[in-house]
Amino acid sequence: MLSRDAAAGDTARSLMVALTSGRWPRGSRALGPILAAVLAAACGDSPDTPVVPEVPVPARVLVSPDAISMTALEETREVTAQVFDLDGRVIAGQEVTWTGSPSAVVAVQTRGASALITAVGTGEATVTAQAGTVLGHVAVMVTQVPASLEKADGDGQEALQWSVLPVQPIVYVFDANRHLVDGATVEFVVTEGGGSTDPELVVAVDGKAGTIWTLGAEGPQALTARAGQANVQFTAAALPEEDPSTLAITTSQLTAAHETFEYADTLEATRGRLPYVWSLVEGQLPQGLTLADDGVIRGMASSPGQSSFVVQVRDAAGDEATATFEMTVCGPPLDLELGEVHFTTGIAPGGCGFSVRAASAGSYYRMTLVGQSASWQPLGSVEVRVRGHMPVNADVARNAVAETSTWPDPRSRLVAARREAEEDGHLRLRREEALLLAHLTREGRLRALPDRRDRSAAISSDPPPERLVFRLGSPGTVTDNCTVATRTATVLQGYNDHLAIYAEPIPNPPLESANVAVLLRHYERYGAEVIDGWGGVADVDGNGRINVYLDANMPEGISGLVWVGDMLPTSVCPASNAGELMRLERSWVEHFARVLASTLVHEAQHINSVYKRLLNTLEDPFAYDAQHDGWIEEGRAVLAEEAASRLAWAELGGPAPYQQATAAHIEQLSETQEGVSGIFNALSRIKYVLREDANSLTYFPDPYGSGWHFHRFLGDWYGGAGRERLGDAEFMNRLVATGTPPGIAGIEQVTDRSFADLMLEYATAISLA
Repeated sequence: MLSRDAAAGDTARSLMVALTSGRWPRGSRALGPILAAVLAAACGDSPDTPVVPEVPVPARVLVSPDAISMTALEETREVTAQVFDLDGRVIAGQEVTWTGSPSAVVAVQTRGASALITAVGTGEATVTAQAGTVLGHVAVMVTQVPASLEKADGDGQEALQWSVLPVQPIVYVFDANRHLVDGATVEFVVTEGGGSTDPELVVAVDGKAGTIWTLGAEGPQALTARAGQANVQFTAAALPEEDPSTLAITTSQLTAAHETFEYADTLEATRGRLPYVWSLVEGQLPQGLTLADDGVIRGMASSPGQSSFVVQVRDAAGDEATATFEMTVCGPPLDLELGEVHFTTGIAPGGCGFSVRAASAGSYYRMTLVGQSASWQPLGSVEVRVRGHMPVNADVARNAVAETSTWPDPRSRLVAARREAEEDGHLRLRREEALLLAHLTREGRLRALPDRRDRSAAISSDPPPERLVFRLGSPGTVTDNCTVATRTATVLQGYNDHLAIYAEPIPNPPLESANVAVLLRHYERYGAEVIDGWGGVADVDGNGRINVYLDANMPEGISGLVWVGDMLPTSVCPASNAGELMRLERSWVEHFARVLASTLVHEAQHINSVYKRLLNTLEDPFAYDAQHDGWIEEGRAVLAEEAASRLAWAELGGPAPYQQATAAHIEQLSETQEGVSGIFNALSRIKYVLREDANSLTYFPDPYGSGWHFHRFLGDWYGGAGRERLGDAEFMNRLVATGTPPGIAGIEQVTDRSFADLMLEYATAISLA
């Protein structure tokens, strides 16, 4: 190496000393500047050529604070990020990108190296700061805490001692930013008067909670409502009981009259001496109505409106009592012609509502209201538009829709429905699965066994093992579910290319091979075609089959179940059976094998869906709390078993699966016929729902039936189920596919329709199909 001047020579000598001795000259910090100078000299560059400084590379992002909790919606917190290089030095001016997920919980506003986090919903979220390829995180927890209560109704009432107040004390629960707190527990405690409340603890629905208040002894009464540190007081007065010998009017209100309709209602009294004589002493009855001395109000009201009047009753002893009444006269029936539009309000029970005059004898109208959840609150307004006569096919029916201008929030929930749903074993299992996934996600341990269908296509031709040991968790906490409680040795009872059925070798009663054959035959002939058309079950254990365990100790009231833990590695969940597994109630196989065959298809669809939801959770670690609603998950499973039963029915001489089944067809169908129980199951469930609450998709008596009914509509209306054998299979596959959003959002995406529009079409289908 030849240096061109003394400076370059000194540099070269320094480099050589460093290279041979392993020691750098004092003051030297790095090899870079020395090598740069040497190379410049060797190549003939001027020693005055500037050395380009190194660009610092982000190596770590430190976010402060790294965990925050907020107790009110619209609460804000600011976080800052510092970016460090490989030497641990702060990189000034480094660009930082901020994101927050899920967006339903937090909104993030970037402020350079800092960010403003705003709570927009309850739950857990993560805010991420990114510099280059390096990430820093903030864990966010948003939990609304009651900060104030406000009386909504029921204050300052009077009633007889020991009686129930006519209006419930009701409060609104607010957080610190005046947002209603859903799910808050409100305690109602009597603090004066000695009365009682029922219930004392109430969970607020949409921020509103109320109770029944029974007064105590005569005198002032007080009731305190508490939620957290917030409280508010109600007052009432308990009146002394009346003299039981005093004449009194017992009628509290009169029914509404309707213009052009004959009206009759009778006033009633108690105590005193008969006969009673009634009279009008103040005000006027509605025009067209009269009060007879026997207490009967009759006639035909001639104009709508409100009237207030006072009536008196006198008994044979000359005692008198009076009462004030307000009476409503509603308008006449609607004379709607084709194409006419009418708006009406106040359709709550006790209001006028509306009536439609039939165009001719034997003609009728039908109006259907559909909402996702049951509620006593009335719709704000309803528009009834008559567009045509009853159509004969779905294409025409789409154009004959009864529209509504105000729909209930389709994502609302009722606490009563929640509580009852938790008592249902399947819905409770789905909830526990979501909690398990949340627990594993927070610990960073969530994993899923890979789907090995491509590598195991030929394995199903090999016989399954004769014996298998199944692991079961311990019911209780989330972690208990993955703790092995029992190990059960089982023996193979039968198999085909799709299933391997195992049971304990219990001698009494022995399993009849014919009953096991029913299960295998139904799934092979009908169930597999449906489930495969919907995307098919995964094969995480690589054996080419679903293992079916006939369990003699199933939870009470459950005939079959599938658990997401069986699709997790045993390193994550020791109680996992690391494969596709369903458990069926053994006694049902012994006594109701033909019925349980449909349950087999039902549970296979759960395996299909639950595994795909698990994969979605891995794609988005914050999706564990966004699984399918119970009515969606269970409704699709019922639809799968019904679709398989339709295939079986067609082979037995019933209508083709794509043909409409009528009442005449059903009358010829026998529940004892093999393979058709899925049809009876679906029909009986929806009959139960429509009898209990015709306007609900989630009402507890049977979310399975209501969920099936809605998905049957989707398959018919959007999936083409009426065109060919299993014509809606591709549509259903898209609904349950990995990557399709969970719940209502996924239905909206696949149909490309808003949920409100789907409800309108569903109402039309129910009314006109």
